[in-house]
Amino acid sequence: MRKQIAFLTAASILGCTLLSGPVSAETVLSGSCGTDCTWTLGEDGTLTITGTGKIDDCRYWSDAPWSAVCGDVSRIVVEDGITAIGNSAFECCWGAESAEIAASVRSIGNRSFYGCTSLSEITLPDGLENIQTDAFYGCDALKELTIPASVETIGLGAFGICTVNDSLIAGAVDDSQTIYGYQGTGAEAYARSWGLHFIPLDPCTKGDVNGDGSVDAFDAAMLKRYLQAPESGRIHLTSANLDGSSHSYHYKEYQNAAPPSTADAVNEADLQLLMDLIMGKK
Repeated sequence: MRKQIAFLTAASILGCTLLSGPVSAETVLSGSCGTDCTWTLGEDGTLTITGTGKIDDCRYWSDAPWSAVCGDVSRIVVEDGITAIGNSAFECCWGAESAEIAASVRSIGNRSFYGCTSLSEITLPDGLENIQTDAFYGCDALKELTIPASVETIGLGAFGICTVNDSLIAGAVDDSQTIYGYQGTGAEAYARSWGLHFIPLDPCTKGDVNGDGSVDAFDAAMLKRYLQAPESGRIHLTSANLDGSSHSYHYKEYQNAAPPSTADAVNEADLQLLMDLIMGKK
């Protein structure tokens, strides 16, 4: 009964439609969230977005058409046909534990999942191109994120920023979070710049520092230049890590931090191993 009253009250506040019939798994709130987009919230807590085109941008989380019932959302489903998730669309849906995003989505907007502190599972589709600023800021339960090779740009603080003392205002880099992705892509660059663990999904050829498919003097020259000035360019760090210590790395360049003296950091020993490999000594 209390659930039914809550839904009726929410419908009144939101100005949305409450489908007729008794309260059950089929009973939903619904409304518009874009020119050709609609949303429904089922009794099971699933917020489903259908239609075509972009979900509307919101200036604040409270502007979202489901804001009055965001605490009831446990699952988010963006169906095929939606091309972009607008700014702050699902911000502060703190109870949402999973999100499913269709292959048609090309962009995830600023702060779109900001503050979804219970979100622990999300699959980003192949074909996704942009993940904008603070998209997954404060998603403390999201410890792993696989980023497709199609992603070209990732905004500041998009992932790996956790809350401090449960405050979204105070954020800190969460170095327990891991990005899975492809070498030489935006995923690797983002992980490096924020000091997050990165695990490559593509095959690794030891010594192929520049990723051209061969191991030669060009790789040695690039690695030497990189060790002298890490900001000089992007290399395949996993391929450059010839001592075999790890397939992941934790390398923090953010705020001009010095390379860590850990087993999985690329260093002069790897350069020597590469030289030996090229000269046929190994």
